Amino acid sequence: MFTEENYIMWPYITEEYTLRRLLPSEVGTGHPDIAPGSRRSIGSRVSSTRSLVVTCLGGFSLYVEGQRVDPSRWGVRNGGSQKVVGVMAYLIAHRHQPVPKGKLIDIFWDQADGDKGNQSLDRTISALRRALEPSLQKYQQSAYILGPRGGYRLSSDLDIAVDAEEFVACFKEAVESERKDGVIAAVPLYRRAEALYAGPFMSGVPYAELWCHYQSQILADYHRITLTRLAYAAWVSHDFDGITSYAHRVLGEYGCQGDVCGWLVDAYADGAAAAAVDRHIRTCPYRRQLSNVQCPEMSAVLSR
Repeated sequence: MFTEENYIMWPYITEEYTLRRLLPSEVGTGHPDIAPGSRRSIGSRVSSTRSLVVTCLGGFSLYVEGQRVDPSRWGVRNGGSQKVVGVMAYLIAHRHQPVPKGKLIDIFWDQADGDKGNQSLDRTISALRRALEPSLQKYQQSAYILGPRGGYRLSSDLDIAVDAEEFVACFKEAVESERKDGVIAAVPLYRRAEALYAGPFMSGVPYAELWCHYQSQILADYHRITLTRLAYAAWVSHDFDGITSYAHRVLGEYGCQGDVCGWLVDAYADGAAAAAVDRHIRTCPYRRQLSNVQCPEMSAVLSR
């Protein structure tokens, strides 16, 4: 269920995407040229006119006016730099409306009393503003982080690019393209979405486990679907290299799934790799390692 907290984070995530297995007769024909999708689609904006460029898939990096914020600039006294990074990541993810001071204190200073928590938050926000604007003077209004009246928020005047949001937008576009024109037509968009997903959301960000587990799971599920649809497209196209590559990625990252195992076995069979068929069904490494056991039985494969 999407709670209010999740809605605040990404207003355009409004449904979970699942796709039924399409029959070969439903699949669009043709093999369009594959657009060279990669994290360059977000990284190329580092030198563009965007005020902030943020990567938060597979880690957290921040670019201000084309310049990366060096980790040394996050520091505050008594090792507080981790909280500076954590607060910035939270404000980025929840930038669509103000974040109350009490919310930040509850997450990052839950053991502190009221005065100490307020003081710690004030110091952290000051350090964060200085990291974003090294020339900012004391008592000068920040052009990036507004508040605290009504809550802290990023200025609406900023132009912000976030890789996780680009990933979601591209994934949704791929899903709609597949629904309209078939999986083959959607391959370029799925590939671009897959390239944007460099790893779990906010991986390694201090304190992120306290607030972004649900969002991280949603994005991981979108990535699993993306890999699965690319595996399926390779299967219907009789692309041996594609199906083996994508299938092993799906299974290795997300566990055994009957359809994907079936496509992989089909590819092995079509490639006259009988030993690989037998080895996968009898001793699937993903079945041994993971609890989600859905490998097809030998009889099911032989009856295809």
